[in-house]
Amino acid sequence: MPPIEDLSGSDKETMEAIQKARGSSNPVYRVGLIYARVFWLLQPDDRPNSRWPQVAKAGFTPGSHIPALPVDDGKLTFQVDPEQEKGWNARNDRGGVFLKIDSRDAVLKVVAAIAAQGEGLISSGELRSHFETFLDI
Repeated sequence: MPPIEDLSGSDKETMEAIQKARGSSNPVYRVGLIYARVFWLLQPDDRPNSRWPQVAKAGFTPGSHIPALPVDDGKLTFQVDPEQEKGWNARNDRGGVFLKIDSRDAVLKVVAAIAAQGEGLISSGELRSHFETFLDI
């Protein structure tokens, strides 16, 4: 889920009630911070990135970025396995992330997209996040 302070109205009330019911010995963990950390490491520098600007304010160590990626020179690319595209993911009505990774920007785009549809700090507006689906249930 997003940080509880970023929620509003009934969403915030619902999550506060869930957290209270679980108690401090059984907390609700947010894995979105893992995606944010990966995004931070993959950014070229400390400046906010337009794909996920909130990460720059998340308190990660300045300057702790991976200096070179295998795709930086454009000679090496990655993408989803074509056989996987034929499997359940491509038919899944909630969609999926199938992108050609041929640049640092493409890497950042896919990490932000996965975070937005899953457990990240942001919502893309295009996909309902897993958290939003949970709240709907």
